[in-house]
Parts: sequence; C-alpha cells; structure tokens
Amino acid sequence: MNSNGHNAGAEYLRGLTPGQLADAAGQLKAALADIKVEAVRRELSRAEGNAYRLTLSPPSRQTRLDRARLEADEGAEFLAPYLYEEDTSWVMRVSARRS
Repeated sequence: MNSNGHNAGAEYLRGLTPGQLADAAGQLKAALADIKVEAVRRELSRAEGNAYRLTLSPPSRQTRLDRARLEADEGAEFLAPYLYEEDTSWVMRVSARRS
C-alpha cells in the first residue's frame, strides 16, 4: 500500500498499455506454471506461507455429459427441466501467442 492507501502494484498496472498487460499476465502465468512443477516435483499437497496457502490436487478422472448429443437424441424439451442459470464472475485466460 502507498501513502494514499492504494495498492502500488495496481498503480503500476494502470500505466501499462493493453499489450503490456497481456505480457505481464503471460509472465505471471509462466511463473505459476514453474511453481506448480516444483511443488509437484517435491510431492507437496499443501504449503503454508505467511500470507498464502498453496494446495495441489492430483490428476483425476471426471465424468462429463455430452449435452449436444443428449439434446439431439432426446430433444430440448427433455433437457429444459434440468437447466438453470448461474451468475459468473469475470474470467481471464492467458495463452501464449503463436509466432
């Protein structure tokens, strides 16, 4: 926090161009990937820091529903009673650009 009570990092980010924001996000994503690799190498499932906690879940199998196929087989009317809307938050995805 600076003397105005604002996050100094946020003020730095406000001065970046959109492209610089994208690059900064990519660098953070790469750093997080490196941290994940190291945590897995150490076989950590949890780590406690002074301000943050890190938890890792091992790979697993999930059951997914092929909605398009079910709707094609049974019709939209069949699915309607099982569908609901849910509010979401902003999502930010970061991916490397291909050269």
